Amino acid sequence: MQNSDIIKQLKTTYYIMVVALTLYFTLIFFRIIELGDGNLTLSDWFQTWAITLTIVAIPLALWLFSEKLKKAMRSSKEISAEDVQAKAAFIVGIQNTYRVFFLIRLILLSVAALLNITLFGLTRNVERLEGVDTIWFGISNFFWFSVIVMFVLLVFCKPSEAELEKYTTIADTAVETRRASSLQTTENDDDDNIMWWEKGKQKTVPIDSVISETVEDNDETA
Repeated sequence: MQNSDIIKQLKTTYYIMVVALTLYFTLIFFRIIELGDGNLTLSDWFQTWAITLTIVAIPLALWLFSEKLKKAMRSSKEISAEDVQAKAAFIVGIQNTYRVFFLIRLILLSVAALLNITLFGLTRNVERLEGVDTIWFGISNFFWFSVIVMFVLLVFCKPSEAELEKYTTIADTAVETRRASSLQTTENDDDDNIMWWEKGKQKTVPIDSVISETVEDNDETA
């Protein structure tokens, strides 16, 4: 499958997820959808764990995607430079790794956003000031974490054909580089062998022949 086809599929999934989360957040934020009375009280233990899971999920999702691609790239060292079939299979493997772990990253962050939006709708923690109607607005930790996670989704998780092309090009270049290096090493070895053979040839010249040539030269001189 071509890189452009993979990116097209991932972009479709990405935009569906982002639009769905944004719509859900907007409906909760403006109380078009109400989850209970919005005054649910959560224990400090539950709030701490919910926030901790969110804080862990963001860097974990980003790190997992990057690390798996780096690991896949390192495996290119095992491919023979002359094995065209293995080289093609490796590029397909890079494409599959990108697709699978992009989706895993997207799902992890989407679940984190969905959890925080829902908890925001349940608790809201609306601060009402005397004489000020803030029924449409609410401030809580879950509100801010919802915004942060969706920001990360928008900025860091958009599928990029240039990024995928970079990985497949690097994989292709790495194999070609090793092949060129292997050929260069072989040529150098051949040169060394020729030089050694020439030296060996000079060393194995019969001494009688050298003496005969020397005598002939002296006779001609005389």
